[in-house]
Amino acid sequence: MLSRRSLIQLVAGASVAGTGATRAFTLQEASADTTAAYLAACGRRELHDSLIAEITKILTDETVPESVKAPLREGVACPVCGCNISL
Repeated sequence: MLSRRSLIQLVAGASVAGTGATRAFTLQEASADTTAAYLAACGRRELHDSLIAEITKILTDETVPESVKAPLREGVACPVCGCNISL
């Protein structure tokens, strides 16, 4: 009979061994249709357009340090609705 400690060690060892290519979730870019659906559901198109304009202005400004620009290139979430805003 397996002790509780042996069972925990066995399960922990199996989970470590199986962490190669198997993952429960994967990150994928949204298609154009999906992005359009989110924007339509959000209803804040004017706000998003103004945020995109502001971000573009920051990214093209040579006086803004790279430490500020780098996170903006990664992506920005709308502060009101949380939608992902892509440039």
